[in-house]
Amino acid sequence: MPTTEYTDHGARVMALQGRTDAAGHDVVDYSAADARTIAELFTQGAVNLHSYQPQVGTGLKISVGSGTPGLDLAILEGQTPGQGNYVVAIDSGTVDIPIGAADLTAARIDTIWLAVEDDAYDSSGRSLARIAVRKGDPSSTPAEPGPDGSWTAKWHIATVHIAAGATALDPSDLHDERTQAAALVAPAGFITRSLFDAHTANFSNPHHVTAAQVGLRTNTQNDGRFAPKSHSHAYLTTATADGRYYTKTQGNSRYAAKSHTHSYLTQSTADGRYATRTHDHDRLYVSGVHGARKVTISTHTPSGGSDGDIWMQYV
Repeated sequence: MPTTEYTDHGARVMALQGRTDAAGHDVVDYSAADARTIAELFTQGAVNLHSYQPQVGTGLKISVGSGTPGLDLAILEGQTPGQGNYVVAIDSGTVDIPIGAADLTAARIDTIWLAVEDDAYDSSGRSLARIAVRKGDPSSTPAEPGPDGSWTAKWHIATVHIAAGATALDPSDLHDERTQAAALVAPAGFITRSLFDAHTANFSNPHHVTAAQVGLRTNTQNDGRFAPKSHSHAYLTTATADGRYYTKTQGNSRYAAKSHTHSYLTQSTADGRYATRTHDHDRLYVSGVHGARKVTISTHTPSGGSDGDIWMQYV
């Protein structure tokens, strides 16, 4: 089962019972509630790029901080309604966080957190900012431990993978989990993060943008330009064909029906351009023979004709 190990790093916390010194003693010079309300103008995270920056230290240690005294500043959001936010600073610039000894046979995952214990909201009996290591369970498939359930204000700094039997950490074992703090501001002033998140998650056109504003046709305009999904086509009348299209009657007189037959040509319809069903060939050109020969195919005996004609009689 994951356990929690704390490192009290001499941090100052604004908005914790007024204000505390490095030892956690109250220095009351303004209202704590007022200060936490002001801090709600920012989202949780590092105030600058290097605040609480985690790096691999010597042996099984993680170094947290920018290295520059007074530069490290972070905003922690209280999770209890009305709790507000905390502003936490490191005076020393760097804090060394010891990681527990590695298991000899199985890997482990630890997580590093910045937590504010505030007795008014967590009944911890303390009012202090602390860096804590959540020590995971050694396993062939180690799981990342989450935050301590007693915390009401916490911020994930880093995740550390500890190999079985390790005596030192590699930079690839450390994963920076910090988020960056940001100011929440609107044209009319500041807003809370909850209102900001609710607005960005609203996809129901909260600004009431119209189709005309973005150059689109409305549904009514489109309905007047396109046929609906289910529709039928009526036959054209003479009035609507206006010379560009055939009407149903005109089309029927010009084109064959889907099902139709072809009748044999008669002499009257062949009109000299096509052969009738029964016809004779008057001339036959035979390759290699000069001229053409009249070929007659008939059941009758040969009669008439001229020299060179061919008569074939069949029974």
